[in-house]
Amino acid sequence: MQGLPAVPGARFAIVSTDGAGNGGTEWADRIVLDDGRLAVVLGRLPSTSPPERRALLAERLRGAVATSVLRAYERAVDVLADLHRFTRHESDLRGATLCVTLLDPGAGRLDCVTAGRPGPWIVDGTGGMCQLLGTRGGPLGAENDNGVVESAGGAHRLAAGETVVLYGADSTDTAMALADLVRSRSASAPDGPADLDALCADLDAVFNKSASDGDRRTATLLAFTRVPRVGDALDLELPADPAQLPRIRQDFAQWLHSVGCPAGPADRLVLALNEAVTNAVEHAYSGLPADTVRVVGEVEQDRSIRVTVSDHGRWQVPGAEEPFRGRGLLMMQESVDRMTIERVSGGTTVRLWVRPHGVDTEARSAEPSPATDSYTLDVRVDGDLATVVVRGDVPEWAAASLRRGLLTASRGAALRLVVDLSGTGSEVAGAVRALFDVAAAAEGTGERLIVFAPHGSHVRELAEMSSLHQVVEFTDGSPSRGATASVKEPAYEKGV
Repeated sequence: MQGLPAVPGARFAIVSTDGAGNGGTEWADRIVLDDGRLAVVLGRLPSTSPPERRALLAERLRGAVATSVLRAYERAVDVLADLHRFTRHESDLRGATLCVTLLDPGAGRLDCVTAGRPGPWIVDGTGGMCQLLGTRGGPLGAENDNGVVESAGGAHRLAAGETVVLYGADSTDTAMALADLVRSRSASAPDGPADLDALCADLDAVFNKSASDGDRRTATLLAFTRVPRVGDALDLELPADPAQLPRIRQDFAQWLHSVGCPAGPADRLVLALNEAVTNAVEHAYSGLPADTVRVVGEVEQDRSIRVTVSDHGRWQVPGAEEPFRGRGLLMMQESVDRMTIERVSGGTTVRLWVRPHGVDTEARSAEPSPATDSYTLDVRVDGDLATVVVRGDVPEWAAASLRRGLLTASRGAALRLVVDLSGTGSEVAGAVRALFDVAAAAEGTGERLIVFAPHGSHVRELAEMSSLHQVVEFTDGSPSRGATASVKEPAYEKGV
């Protein structure tokens, strides 16, 4: 099974099965148009296509489909007419079959046309289903006696919770299997079959349950459902009361699901949001009349999800006598790809970003961590200033643990941070790597990381070669001595 990325306006799932000797004949695409519509295409090469040319022919046909779709025709039937004309000049593609659907996520209008394929099935959450009949035309390149291309179009108003299922086999068992699965799922999913991956996998298993490996059918099964588009924001403003936290988490999680955010990034964002709102509830109005907290969720044009948590108070800086304060900020830093905190007289604003299809945060969590560290940390806290003395070697593999240690010492960048590297050894690549991340966290809270590294030292030379001096402030003077706090290497791991 392979997944299709979320795009504005829809969620997708797809299963491809290669039958004996027929690999590469069937394919699926989805294309985002400039006007906000989505084109979903399921195609199959003619059975007569030479096996050694299938990959090339499939790419030629897919390119022609994309070119036609991106002309932004009002009707899907006009796309099909283009493709009929194209295949007149491509003899190896005559007889190819297609199903082209155009979805307007805002209006919910689904326009569909087929060439030699069955029309799509529309499934709702009550056990009901229908097929868009009257959409059938001949395979690509087929013409009638008058030279006019035979094609037919069909439109449907796609309601929230309805799912579109496209499948290559036009047979009674296809419809019966789909109907049985829809009925069995309707009781547990009244808003529609939300788990599209499971629906596709179950259908594929039913269709091929009695077939041996050599008899499995070559087919692509694709399902999609309408969801809110980019720009459909979540906006909540509720009393700064701990009793409101469950509602905020639930509404936020539902919104993430509606915009197609994958489960992993969604879980991380809910965790970070919970910490941000908890901080606002518990600390923003200390000694002040209770006010409100506002949560705004938005999907940006690059598909990043941004969450803004704002209040009208001012968070209190954790002191040395509160060693466990600030861990929520650390958790937020570790859970998202980027975080900023803006503190002004009128309130505090936290912004969190996650790239649903990025790898940076996940890659950090997968870094190896040896059982014992090759360095020690001495943490001293004086008011809102934390000084961390690093002693020993910090090789590349130790970067992740040092980053966590520095963020823990600064309470997730809530405290100003000075890092003393004068006691480091000859292996310092991990220290330089960790400082880039910590500097970004400090910048997000409006501070600049200060690093003590003597001129001529190995760590200073490597840091300057890596351009670390562009994001931190180096000093040659000895860091100020403050109150000492014994802090062990944190056991916290991202997502826990």
